[in-house]
Amino acid sequence: MGFFSDLKEDLNQAVTELLPEGEKEQPKEEKAKEKDTMQQLEELEDVLQDIDEIREAQIVKAAEEEAAKEQAQEKEESSLEETFAEVEEVQETLQISIEEPKEEAVKEPNPEPAAEKASEGEKKVETYENAESIDRSWVLDLKSMEAMDETAVITAGMRVKGDILSNGSADVFGEVYGNVQVKGKLNVTGKIAGNSKAEEILADAAKINGDVISDGLVKIGVGTVIVGNVEATDAVIAGAVKGTIDVKGPVIIDATAVVLGNVRAKSIQINNGARIEGMCVLCYAEQSAAKFFEEQEG
Repeated sequence: MGFFSDLKEDLNQAVTELLPEGEKEQPKEEKAKEKDTMQQLEELEDVLQDIDEIREAQIVKAAEEEAAKEQAQEKEESSLEETFAEVEEVQETLQISIEEPKEEAVKEPNPEPAAEKASEGEKKVETYENAESIDRSWVLDLKSMEAMDETAVITAGMRVKGDILSNGSADVFGEVYGNVQVKGKLNVTGKIAGNSKAEEILADAAKINGDVISDGLVKIGVGTVIVGNVEATDAVIAGAVKGTIDVKGPVIIDATAVVLGNVRAKSIQINNGARIEGMCVLCYAEQSAAKFFEEQEG
């Protein structure tokens, strides 16, 4: 703001030099005019000073927002790296208890079950287009069971070894080593080492080592790690899935999602930031791409 101060001094000096010698006072009109000019310059100087202060504040705020944005991005990348590490950790630490009867069956001196298991293993090695990747042999028919408006709760400090079957709903805050089947809704915030099936499944910051099958909606929240296949009518993926995602309806893959496997759906929405390693196929869409080209060629 020194420019205006210097301008003010220069004006005072110029006026003084223009006055005749000995004349110490200016006419009243000139004094008033000079006073108004000086006042306007002072006001302009104050305005420019306020503008500079506002600009400085905006620059500081922009720098703080940029730093916060970079910090949030670094935190998100760190969280994703931890998620990848947890995928392997879940596979090593959580042992599915339902595999124990299979080991007993192998010890029996009957080669037929072993041969059947080998053939089942070979069936799983199929092309992606023809594969039925999700094994439903463990699923029980709950249609005959009368639905009940009750919710079973596995508390955070509880560990259950064995299968869980309910004609109501269930909340799993603790750990379950076995299959979980409920006729209603299944909410998981703990750990399940086994397959899960329900009318609707919500997993929030959960660890699941097994297939997840829902007759309706599946929501996989941030922080959830699923090592297994997912089957549903609708799905929202914001966590990590290592396996095939097979959805008869729409799938939304959020920005925080990490998917290692193929995605089959009627429609797919992938938000910016999502990580997918696999094929995305709209095999349930009303319009067939193969049929389209056949019609064009015909």
